Amino acid sequence: MRLYADVLGRLPDENGLAYWQNNLLNGTFTGATVTQGFFYSTEYLSKDISDAEFIATLYDACLNRAMDASELPYWQNMLDNGCSRLCVLNQFTQSREFTGLCDSYGITTGQANISEPADVNPWLTMFVNRLYKTLFGWNGDRDGLNYWTNLMLNQGWTGAKAADGFVYSDNFQTSSLTDAQYISTLYIALLGIDSDQSGLDYWQGVIDRSGTSAIGRRAVFDGFVASQNFKDMCEAYGIKAN
Repeated sequence: MRLYADVLGRLPDENGLAYWQNNLLNGTFTGATVTQGFFYSTEYLSKDISDAEFIATLYDACLNRAMDASELPYWQNMLDNGCSRLCVLNQFTQSREFTGLCDSYGITTGQANISEPADVNPWLTMFVNRLYKTLFGWNGDRDGLNYWTNLMLNQGWTGAKAADGFVYSDNFQTSSLTDAQYISTLYIALLGIDSDQSGLDYWQGVIDRSGTSAIGRRAVFDGFVASQNFKDMCEAYGIKAN
C-alpha cells in the first residue's frame, strides 16, 4: 500500500495488490525486489521523473522519511558521474534504514536484481567515469562503464591498471597532446590536482632525459600512479591503487 502511495501516487488496484502481496508471502519477492519493481514499472517510468524527484521518492519509499535538502547532492553526484538510478536504488535498499523498515513489516529485505557490473559499486563506477572525463573529455557510455568495472570487480584490476588502460588506449594516445598538456592532464586525472610550474618543469625534465618522448611519458605515468596522491585518491573511491 505504501509503495503504491509513495512511488505511484495512487491507491492500489485489487489485482496489483494481490500480486505483490502473494509474491512477498511465498518468498518469491523480497522488500528490495518489490521496491525495484515499483520504481521500474512502466507506470513509474512513464512519469519522466527528474533526478531530484527520484531521490526524494527513494527516501519516502525506502527510508520512510523525507529527504533533507543537504542529502540531495550526495546522490545527485552519483547520478551525474556515471551511476544509474538502479545503482542508487540498490544503495538505498542495502541501508540499515531500509532493513529496519522491512523488519517492521515482517518481510525479508533481500537485494535488488543487479545484472550489470556498473550497478554494483557506485564508487567504482564513479572512479571509472572520472577516467573517462579527465582523460577523454566525456562521460563513460554504458558499455564502457560495464567493461571497465567488470575488469576491476571480477578480474582483479587495480586503479593503476585501469588508468594504464585508459592512458594507453587509442582514444588518448591519438589526442596529440604536447608534453606539457600530457603532464597537466595526468595531474588532474591521477592526482586530482592542477599542475604547478615546478611540477611541470620536473616532469618535463624526466621526459627530456629519457631519450624518447614515449619512454619519458611512460616514466611520468609510472611516477604518478606510484605516488601517495594517487593512492589517496584510490582509497577515497574504496579501490586498491596498485
